[in-house]
Amino acid sequence: MDLAWPGHAPSFRSGLTAMSLELFEGVRDLFVDDDGAMRLSLDGIAYGNLAHVVLYQMLNPNLEFPATRRPLARLLKVRGLDWQVRFMYGRLLGKNKHIEACPNGGGLVLFTIYNHAVIHSLLPVYQKLTASGNSPVAIFSDPGMRRAVPGSLNGLSYASFYKLADEREVNRKWPVLRNQLAAYSATLKTRLKKLAGEVEIDADRIVAFLNPFLKQSLRDAQAIKRILGRCRPRYLVMGSDANKLGRLFSMMARQSGIRTVVVQHGATVDPYGYVPLYADRAAVWGEISKAWYLQHGVPESQLVITGNPQLDAVRVQSSIPAHSGSRLILATNPLSREVNERLLEAAGSVAREHGLSLKVRPHPSEDPTFYEQFIQREAADAELCTGSLDELIRPGDILVTCNSTIGIDALLRGALLVVIEVPGVGAPIPYKRYGVAESIALAELDALIADVLKGAVERDEAKTATFLQDYLGKLDGASATRIATLLTP
Repeated sequence: MDLAWPGHAPSFRSGLTAMSLELFEGVRDLFVDDDGAMRLSLDGIAYGNLAHVVLYQMLNPNLEFPATRRPLARLLKVRGLDWQVRFMYGRLLGKNKHIEACPNGGGLVLFTIYNHAVIHSLLPVYQKLTASGNSPVAIFSDPGMRRAVPGSLNGLSYASFYKLADEREVNRKWPVLRNQLAAYSATLKTRLKKLAGEVEIDADRIVAFLNPFLKQSLRDAQAIKRILGRCRPRYLVMGSDANKLGRLFSMMARQSGIRTVVVQHGATVDPYGYVPLYADRAAVWGEISKAWYLQHGVPESQLVITGNPQLDAVRVQSSIPAHSGSRLILATNPLSREVNERLLEAAGSVAREHGLSLKVRPHPSEDPTFYEQFIQREAADAELCTGSLDELIRPGDILVTCNSTIGIDALLRGALLVVIEVPGVGAPIPYKRYGVAESIALAELDALIADVLKGAVERDEAKTATFLQDYLGKLDGASATRIATLLTP
């Protein structure tokens, strides 16, 4: 089996081969003039700060754009129309309860990302706020997002606040923003090409994409303006303000003097998922995460160590030696299709060789359809698992991944962690430095599994305990309580 890593060929670029801080910073500054002024601004809202989020997704070779495999969804995403469809869906089907104010001086909990970790970071906080009488209102990106969040939450789709009068206001404002983009388009194309270097990109297509994206952002702003005006929240809490809707909510809430808090939802792997921070505060897991934010320019005054609310109900389990009944669990990452195919092929081969059952766990941001089709096409003896990690991972299992948060889940649940080193992909979670994972090249996986099953490789419990403390902070079941206190001091 060929274990060389393949190249990448996403739709908007064809030669960038490594995720880099330079790319992130370059995209972030695309709409900033030499004198520091922000292009694409209207009514005090820097729409350029929304555009650079999606442009980074387009240009980063390790982020597939669009991520979905469904033809219609891909077409809408590439043309910049996906948010329009979600908005109209929420406008037509979202139920507006005509909330005039957040009850008991409460606030808003924002669910905008179809991501298991984000949802389950916010749910314990919502529940703690409700139990303490702070009566939060949940705001969803669309009705589908509402269905994705378990439980009967008091909430509604943000687009349901939008009125016909708002569309007239958007049509009045749109020529101003459109003309700003037109006046800046030549400079923007030059900057895009300079950022790409020798790599060929379709700058015209990228700029054309921004027209529907920006007009829809005006609609989003009108809906958020109504929400903040009618609900009059004391606080806004979200899983990230590094996505378009979360960032817009964060910017507008701060304009209105509303306390804003982002809850760290995952490992600080890629800056684009976490910084710049637009909220007042970030509730971070532990000392390692805090140091990462400081390194990436977030002031210490905006950082509060709270622990991870996703783990409030989890207790650390000790490991047991791997054995013939152990499972091999491959936890994928949102890398290129070719990279994940190579990981699947290698894991399948190793599992067959050593008589292990293979479980495949897609990253929450990935479309599992690709993995279902791969397993069927290759007749692979593997099971796709998208349910609870408590049900998936048990002591004695061997979990294989790249540098991902699920490695922490494996350590918490008594599994042996194996980290595959992928060229061009960094290692922001210090598993190797703490000595809590076997960090290897893909070609070494078979030999390592053989040693594990012979009892020659076991995890170090003392090192594991130190790592978990430094990375996750207190594992005392009170992280959600600390965040709720931060919101309602």
